[in-house]
Order: sequence, then C-alpha cells, then structure tokens
Amino acid sequence: QAPSVRRNLAFDVTASIAVGISIAMIWTLMPSAARKDGMAPIGLSLLAARPFIANLVTGASSFLVAKSVRHLTVMRVLGASLVVVVGLVPLHPVMILAGIGYWLSLSLGGPFHLQLWGRIYPAEARGRILGLFGSFRSATVAIAGFVGGLLAVAVGDFHAIALVGTVGVVLSCAY
Repeated sequence: QAPSVRRNLAFDVTASIAVGISIAMIWTLMPSAARKDGMAPIGLSLLAARPFIANLVTGASSFLVAKSVRHLTVMRVLGASLVVVVGLVPLHPVMILAGIGYWLSLSLGGPFHLQLWGRIYPAEARGRILGLFGSFRSATVAIAGFVGGLLAVAVGDFHAIALVGTVGVVLSCAY
C-alpha cells in the first residue's frame, strides 16, 4: 500500500501545484490586467465574485459533478485551459466567463475529489496529507503570482497569463 500512496501523493501534489498556478493567474494577475485594460467597476466586481458564482451554480447543478477520475481530469484541464484563453483573447466578457468556468471546474470536481482522497489515503494521515496539498497550493499561488508579475512586466499582462496558464494546463494532467 505504501508505494501506491506515495505515487498518489506525488500526483496530488502536482495537481495542487497546477491549481495554485491557475489560481494565481485568475485571482491575482487577471484583475490587475483587466483594470489596466479599462474594465469598468461592475466588471471588476464580477471578477471578484467568480468563485462564489461558481459555488452557487454548483449547488444547483449537482448532476454535473465529476463522477470518475477521467471526468475530474477533463474538468480540471478544461478549467485550466480557460486561463490560457483569457491570455489569448483578452476581452472583458471572456475574462469574466472564463473565470467562472475555471472556478466551476474546481467546484464541480470537489465532491468527487474529496471522496477519492477518502478512498486513497489512510484515515490516520488524511488530515496531514490534505493540509500538505493546501500548503503546496498556497505556496504555488504566491510564487506563480510573483513570476506572473515579473513576466507581465517583460512580455505584457495577457501574454504572461497565457504563458503561466499553459504550465497549469500541463500540470493539470496529473489528475
């Protein structure tokens, strides 16, 4: 059992890093890029509300939640791909809709993911393991936000979002 737990742990840490990268672009870099691009205050408010809109939609759309590892992977890769779309098509409605889509990919995958972790990881270690994932995700948001900011200075905001977002897409395949 220990080798399979270690293998799953490596995949889940990689997936946590992927989520952290995507969150850094969606949550930290995109709103400042949108503001510099002239997004109106109502649009900026919608950017801030995206994760909460996604959670509300998920509650009413439980039939869409992930039901298999393959479904979870597809959802997370598509969600991360929406970050790249924003970098390539930096239109204000695209930013809002892609952000909601990204947060939906997390919300709709969450219940299955928690269930999966409950089957994979031993009960006595599960809390520490899930805490480890959160730590990797948070550290990645900080690092990717900083790197994204440096890239934004060098190549422009939306190119930076697309470049760093692409790394998130590739790592999302770890699901």
